[in-house]
Amino acid sequence: MSSTGGPEALQTILSQLSSDFAPPVAIVQHLPANFAKTLAANLTRRCGRSVTLAEPGQVLRPGVVVLAPGPSHLEVHRDGADLVCRSVPGPKDAGCKPSGNRLLRSVAAATGGNVTAITLTGMGNDGTDGMCEVARRGGRVIVQDEESSVVWGMPSAVLKAGVKALVLPLSRIAATLNRRNGKAA
Repeated sequence: MSSTGGPEALQTILSQLSSDFAPPVAIVQHLPANFAKTLAANLTRRCGRSVTLAEPGQVLRPGVVVLAPGPSHLEVHRDGADLVCRSVPGPKDAGCKPSGNRLLRSVAAATGGNVTAITLTGMGNDGTDGMCEVARRGGRVIVQDEESSVVWGMPSAVLKAGVKALVLPLSRIAATLNRRNGKAA
């Protein structure tokens, strides 16, 4: 999840993931809904991996990267062995729509905490409640460090909430993900 400075941070991470990085990736980037399709296309072109707008009912398969399209919230639920996207209308959460909190809480519940959640650069505190839920369920939490963040609001809010998180510079996040998923960094 990211906000101010997020498109560049997302590009850095996605382009550095190993070609056989298997876990699905779901992203909330704070931006107007009419820019989501452009961001997905730009990330696809620049990162060498397909980034699409999440569709209601879409199953998150290995290697899939989806972006919350807005103006609804993106949530993930379990349907048997599958993780499935859903679009949820409703008010803003932490002042945001789509909200990182909504996505993170739903993913934590759907995976039983078997997830790695990342908060990148951005203003405000969206994602903090969701990161707390991921950590409470035993998931891994990573936040971007202050030095490499354009705005350190969202990452610092996670730490101020007392969440035990791995604090990394942007340049080390993908390598950490690759290692944690059994891939060479």
